[in-house]
Amino acid sequence: MTGNCDRLPVREFNERLTTAKPGQIIVYATGFLAADTAEAFHNKTPTAADLSKVAEAALLASVRGEAFLTQRCIGPRRFEFAHRKPNGVTGKAE
Repeated sequence: MTGNCDRLPVREFNERLTTAKPGQIIVYATGFLAADTAEAFHNKTPTAADLSKVAEAALLASVRGEAFLTQRCIGPRRFEFAHRKPNGVTGKAE
């Protein structure tokens, strides 16, 4: 846990993304990702860079079309950040 944000290590996120089946959802962080990352760096938390790296890996995977970036509110200032592997060859999230 970094600040108030639970997250997958970037290596585990990449492994799950590689092995995910079409339509599968990978939750890579829960919390308030941007605020928690900024707070971790401000407080010089040792795992701040790890939180930033998994967020960056998730964004890059989305840009490459490997998954759709999603989030949903699960409580006050608390979100679930996830990727959904595209279905089929068209890359549509069905």
